[in-house]
Amino acid sequence: MAEANTIICVGGSDEDALRRRATELAKPAATNVADLRDEWGDVLLVRVGMDNLCLPTHYVQEVAVLDNPLPLPGLPDFYTGVASLRSRIYAVIDAARLFGLSRSRDASEPAGVVQGVIVQGPDPESPATEFALAVDAVEGVFSVKARNVSAVPEGVADRLAPYAYALVEVTAGHGLVLDMPTLLADKTLRADIAQKGA
Repeated sequence: MAEANTIICVGGSDEDALRRRATELAKPAATNVADLRDEWGDVLLVRVGMDNLCLPTHYVQEVAVLDNPLPLPGLPDFYTGVASLRSRIYAVIDAARLFGLSRSRDASEPAGVVQGVIVQGPDPESPATEFALAVDAVEGVFSVKARNVSAVPEGVADRLAPYAYALVEVTAGHGLVLDMPTLLADKTLRADIAQKGA
């Protein structure tokens, strides 16, 4: 009778069995490798007027409804103001004004309500740059395949072009992917509220 801690091997030494097992585990499954090569990433698809924009999800902190953003005088026109969400204050930037796109507003939505996408990312001067991007609608999160990514088409609005990264196709249609590092690092989007108020 074998003791509780005894290893019993059948058909070869312990070392041979471990080597065979390691070799089997090291073999990648062909379908998984092919699938991984085709994965481009996940995006949050939002609508701004008649345009679809996509934000890579690793730059999206959350999607929120922002009530009554407080306007601040002296800021560029693309700022809606600031809004509080769970004791945090976010600058609210109107995507339509910032990118030079048409704005459509749902008449059933109260005037002070803004659909906001809280975005954040690394910045050389600050550990995390974050703000709320006001959009007309949030369509959902979609997985993008590499085969469904193409170059930015011609005719993109002048104000949107510097932030356009790629055109992607998802189940809900086509969307222009925003170059989030460029957007988050853009110094022209920063406003020194203390200076403006003085």
